[in-house]
Amino acid sequence: MPHIVILLLFLVLTPSLSLGASVSLKLGHIAETSNPYAKAAEYFAELVKQRSQGKMEVQVYPAGKLGTQRDLIEGL
Repeated sequence: MPHIVILLLFLVLTPSLSLGASVSLKLGHIAETSNPYAKAAEYFAELVKQRSQGKMEVQVYPAGKLGTQRDLIEGL
């Protein structure tokens, strides 16, 4: 499932990246910063920035800063 979400994001954002626009995405989760899930989210953010040559940025919001798990799922 995560691969599908990443693919959809890529397909939606590719046209705007080719025009030189920068893109900023929010990634919220409920795990504490020491949790492996949180570390993976930070690593994902680094990879996105590197592979997009700085045109895309993922802002990670750990520990429920954007809401509960239900809030995040309903916000999709």
